[in-house]
Amino acid sequence: MFKKGYKQTEEHKRKISESKKGKKRPPFSEEWRKNLSEAHKKLIPWNKDLTKETDERVRKISDTKKGHIVSEETKRKQSIANSGKRNGMYGVHKFGKGSSNWIDGRSFEPYTQKFNKFLKENIKKIYNFECQLCYVNEKEHIKKYNKKISIHHIDYNKKNCSMKNLIVLCLKCNSKVNGNREYWKEFFIRKINND
Repeated sequence: MFKKGYKQTEEHKRKISESKKGKKRPPFSEEWRKNLSEAHKKLIPWNKDLTKETDERVRKISDTKKGHIVSEETKRKQSIANSGKRNGMYGVHKFGKGSSNWIDGRSFEPYTQKFNKFLKENIKKIYNFECQLCYVNEKEHIKKYNKKISIHHIDYNKKNCSMKNLIVLCLKCNSKVNGNREYWKEFFIRKINND
């Protein structure tokens, strides 16, 4: 180990470089990867659950960004830097047949006539016009999204309009539950049975 402030000579750097040429680090073992993954799950970000109202550091960071204007040149450079294969989402299909949620094009099927305004209002009344995940009410939802709160089909089948298959969700939560569908289906079935 080198002492703090120690500067390596050019000769020393060259020797280190030569000694490493052609050598590859052996691949990490599955056990090592698993241990690292478990260790990362336990890490908590320093700013978790902190807001600018509750923490001075977060407020200072927020204040430094206020009024910061990014030039058109910088925006153009960022766009180029994040385009094509350099973009983390490159090649990832979010829509259509390539999407992980694609099930025979079912999302394009129309809703049945049973799924009407009257039924939706009755479901909303049952759940007090509140999202059953984040508990935002319809008035707040309209202010935030300029839309009424949604009705979600628990089994993702648009033709199944039984009261036990419908639940109230806000726009954000309704979007959230479209991934990992089996989990959310089980989650809402348990929730309805417990309520």
